[in-house]
Amino acid sequence: MNSVEAGVWGLTILGLAVFLFRMPISMALGVVGLGGIWYLSGPAKAMAVVTMSICDTSSLNRMTAIPVFVLLGSVCFYSGLNKRFFNSAQKWLGHIRGGAAMAAILSSAGYSAICSTGPATAAAMGVAALPEMKKLKYPLFLSTSSVAGGTILGAILPPSLILLVLGLQADQSIGRLFMGGLVPGLMLLIMFVLAIPLGCYDQLGWSQVNPKVDRIDRILTMANWIELEIVLIVITMGLWFGRLTPTETGAGAAVLVILLNVLFRTLSWKQFVCSLMDTVRISSMIILLLVGVTVFGRFLVMTGLPQALVRLVTELRVPSLLILADIGIVLLFGGLIMEELALLLITFPIFLPIITRLGYDPIWFSIVMVMVSKIGAFVPFSGSNMFVVAAVSRKASPLEVFNGMKLFLVPFILCLIVITVFPQVVLFLPAFIK
Repeated sequence: MNSVEAGVWGLTILGLAVFLFRMPISMALGVVGLGGIWYLSGPAKAMAVVTMSICDTSSLNRMTAIPVFVLLGSVCFYSGLNKRFFNSAQKWLGHIRGGAAMAAILSSAGYSAICSTGPATAAAMGVAALPEMKKLKYPLFLSTSSVAGGTILGAILPPSLILLVLGLQADQSIGRLFMGGLVPGLMLLIMFVLAIPLGCYDQLGWSQVNPKVDRIDRILTMANWIELEIVLIVITMGLWFGRLTPTETGAGAAVLVILLNVLFRTLSWKQFVCSLMDTVRISSMIILLLVGVTVFGRFLVMTGLPQALVRLVTELRVPSLLILADIGIVLLFGGLIMEELALLLITFPIFLPIITRLGYDPIWFSIVMVMVSKIGAFVPFSGSNMFVVAAVSRKASPLEVFNGMKLFLVPFILCLIVITVFPQVVLFLPAFIK
């Protein structure tokens, strides 16, 4: 068996370990990578590579960006940001037919952009928004899906934790990735909000609306979004002009948000300690995953499989769009059965050389990859956010949430087509990053 065949067998065994034996993805990556290097180069080389991977991944200065961004999200989670976001959005949109659902999408999108973890966001926003929509007699499928739909946007809108980790692992510019996700994320947000009155007008006939709030009161409620405003300003000023590293940007935003919540007494000492514990737990999980990806990636490099795939693509006389479609199909099916961060970290080192050889921009391809992998969130028994929102509602089943999610699938696919056909939609803002 030659080295390329060993790489193919490694990918096969990895799939079996994860899906058949339910092995944690980080452990499966490390074990299969270690076994593959052992087979190719012997035990001494294998242990040296694993040791070096652990030391390199855990000691890289750029990896410190992960805990500071996780801390930022954890502090916002424990400070009650979910209810403040929804209440503010309600005062702006609550008097419109379907306005509560629109407010749920807006607040879920903003909250998930900061907090990043989909299930936690779905739970927090479900607690904040579902009781209000129940009081206004919204259809169950619409109220639950509007919360679940908004949480999808957190993977694309800055400061997305998925884009951060992907950029760190693939050595891509974090600032360019964040700016690349901004326009598609805002496009999706607008399309999701418009899908409520356009797609559910008949079902909203029995729902009620809140009285219109005075303009001054609505403007004052924008203070509830100050955390998001601070984060966006710090990220834009820091990364846009190249003055701050991602770690410094995340740390600055986290410190400002912590001080703000302490000043307004929305964060107790106990909640702050809980946010620190969550930061350690989540960051450790991500770094352990990155260690496994690094070990497995070095095994693939030793096999020469990525290089062989590049040569194969070069020799094939087929349109590049066909190859891109094949990659999209792999990501689509992978997103149905695997958590998107693990899927992206495994496949990106394999697909990136192919995409680069075909002449596509890595930043554009990263955003497309993330969006394709998120299609799994629209599928029953795959999208974890559906189960969380259904559990929070206590009355809806995951299938009912899925029934409402179909409302947002068409805009999502349409946006994906737009950024695929017109890459400048993604690349316009990153071009200004220094």
